Amino acid sequence: MVEAIRGIIAIEILRHLEKLTGSGVGNLDTANQMYHTLSKKMFGNTSIIGGTSRLVWTHSYYDTEAWEKMLRENLRDCTLTECNRYNTPKMALVSCVVSPGSRLAPFLFRTYECGFRVRSVFGGTARAAVWHAVRASAAAPTYFDEFKLDGAVHQDGGIMVNNPTGVGLHEAKLLFGANSVKKGTVISVGTGRALNKHSDYQLMSKGMNKEASSTSWKDKFNKILDSATDTEGVHLILNDLLPPGSYFRFNPPLMEECAMDEINPEKLNNLITDTNAYIRRNQHKFEQAAYMLMRKRSISQKMADYIYHKSQIMGIVQTN
Repeated sequence: MVEAIRGIIAIEILRHLEKLTGSGVGNLDTANQMYHTLSKKMFGNTSIIGGTSRLVWTHSYYDTEAWEKMLRENLRDCTLTECNRYNTPKMALVSCVVSPGSRLAPFLFRTYECGFRVRSVFGGTARAAVWHAVRASAAAPTYFDEFKLDGAVHQDGGIMVNNPTGVGLHEAKLLFGANSVKKGTVISVGTGRALNKHSDYQLMSKGMNKEASSTSWKDKFNKILDSATDTEGVHLILNDLLPPGSYFRFNPPLMEECAMDEINPEKLNNLITDTNAYIRRNQHKFEQAAYMLMRKRSISQKMADYIYHKSQIMGIVQTN
């Protein structure tokens, strides 16, 4: 799930990794600026009365049309494939298809094609506009309306894949071969572990009986929400399955709750403070991750990569 303003936590972590590795992640300052300016415009101009009435009639608390307009103005006509130029990193944004009559399924907006005779278990496209990908993957229930594209209905990817690290590993294996998973380094970056996981959905459960038994609708709802938005379960599995020293998870604990539509400057500064404190406490872990990211690949690894990519290219040429 795109945790809106809490994405500034991930930016701070990536900035620190940039500093340690001497290698740029790309456009972090631009992303940070957009987080602050767009979130203030989007979340700061909605009254409680207007938001609540809109939630009743359209199932979205915020003005979805205004959000789409902001995305189009800032991302313009840039397509996903255009993001794959100049040797930039491969990227995929995850939404969840919730079309009536079909099963819920993750959907990947890719900046790449998977390759010759390679098929992902996840549906997706590389032909959409970037603003489509952002709009679909950030269509959080009750915050923004669902998004319709090419006959499919999309909502926030966090409904099914709140921690997409496993999805990323699957895609990396398709793109770069099995050795990319066995010999590579995986960095998983979270957006903070709030003490109250349900703060973003208090509006949805406000009318539920607080004095009810443990089987109340509120308790059932929160348990379902815990399962759907869990990130640490995936972390525990990957930490057990991946080779020792090849997987790093960075997810700071937050000293106070912070909803994903927060615009209070003091609370946003507290997010940065909590993140920097976490970085200081885990400096050794960050240094280990930086070393693994920058270590030189062996000759055998380079040869395996060359053979794999050569076979992919030859396969494409033969089919044209």
